[in-house]
Amino acid sequence: MNNNVKIHLTIEMESGALVRKGFGQEYSVNPDAIELAKKEGINLPTKYTHRNLVNKPSFKVVQINQESYDWFRSYESMPNGYKSVWRNSDATKRLEIWLGIICADNRGKSFTYQILED
Repeated sequence: MNNNVKIHLTIEMESGALVRKGFGQEYSVNPDAIELAKKEGINLPTKYTHRNLVNKPSFKVVQINQESYDWFRSYESMPNGYKSVWRNSDATKRLEIWLGIICADNRGKSFTYQILED
């Protein structure tokens, strides 16, 4: 592991990919349709499985170093427009504000983070 990394930030993006479910819903074919198809020489299965499309979210991972971590937690790092919130925030809250800004700049909809200990 890289010793310079202090925060492992995972951002869930707005976009994703549509994929088929691994399991599906099984349906029976109408018996009258099977009989009609047999009369016409068509062989229909008696059951079929339908697998729905589901959204598979995409993620972006950002590694943040120790210097940035220290800066984000400092009182001097106040971003524009956060003066009233910043005054009453502790170091952890200031860090989360900055991580939220990074998430928004990357067009993410949510984020999780992990602080890596030495």
